[in-house]
Amino acid sequence: MKRKYFFVILTLKVFIFSTLTYGQILYDIINLGTGVAYSVNNNGQIVGYSANGATLFDTTGNHNNIILGPGIAYSINDNSQIVGYSSTDAMFYDNSGNGQNINLGTGIARSINNKGQIVGNSSGNAIIFDPIGSGNNINLGNGLAYSINDNGQIVGRDSDHHPVIFSPDYITLSGKYIPLANNNYGQIVGGTLSWGSNDNAVLFDSSGGSGNIVLGTGIARDINNNGQIVGNSDGGATLFDPSGGGNNIALNSLIAPDAGWDLRYAYAINDNGWIVGYGHYGDSSDSMAFLLKPIPEPATIILFAFGGLMFPRKKEQRKHGIEADAKISDGLESKGIQCLLEIDVP
Repeated sequence: MKRKYFFVILTLKVFIFSTLTYGQILYDIINLGTGVAYSVNNNGQIVGYSANGATLFDTTGNHNNIILGPGIAYSINDNSQIVGYSSTDAMFYDNSGNGQNINLGTGIARSINNKGQIVGNSSGNAIIFDPIGSGNNINLGNGLAYSINDNGQIVGRDSDHHPVIFSPDYITLSGKYIPLANNNYGQIVGGTLSWGSNDNAVLFDSSGGSGNIVLGTGIARDINNNGQIVGNSDGGATLFDPSGGGNNIALNSLIAPDAGWDLRYAYAINDNGWIVGYGHYGDSSDSMAFLLKPIPEPATIILFAFGGLMFPRKKEQRKHGIEADAKISDGLESKGIQCLLEIDVP
């Protein structure tokens, strides 16, 4: 029986991943100040924490940050809604900084999608939080929910640290990895999270099959809707090769060598290619939040030419998070990706 595949390429300007070389200056870097940046939305708003608490960072680098209140802001959606936690409680932060925060109850709010759905964990259970704070939370079962995409796909781990999709259908994924992020095409990334030298970053086979792609040493923390993956590898912020070919790029090699930065961790990437995380600046050992902006804007670089990436088109089959039916071409083209040709493969 033949299997039908189709190839895709990006209609946006791309740089073939394998042609990227260390020392190319492909990003401007903006010092956001002391702290860690955890999330960036598609409008360029960035949240995390600083010495003063949960923070909405000033993206100009002038450090006119908005302090949201005590705690850590983990996620911001495209509607400027921000969630995180303070002390023992999950929080829905007032983005104006005026303190009209909503206490969601005991736990940690880790992700909010563009529909305002909030997931995280409470008392050992994965939770969909009631956004108005009335306590009508939905218990997804034992475990922890790390991320929810705009289609309601929720990923995380169960109580035995097995990787799972909690919703819409409960699926146990293969491998000893923790899913940390998913995009709107259902692509899921994560890592082993042992915090040791044996950590491996992974792009999951979201069908639950054995087709995980190991991306190399490290942890993959985020994937955008263009398939770009960021995280940490060998102690530095990293842009991962999604094919698993090992052509990962240290982000330190893509900024000006005299910038004075040691980029340690990339936590998030938006659809414009903006990357946030933390590093060390100058001689200081303090954690400093950073923003990397592609040169030139809009993000036209390192979109990992997907010319060699094949997606099965067998009806109702899912591989690496992409529904492989006739509708996929419409979905991809809406994101600036053009289907070029089909071939039959024995």
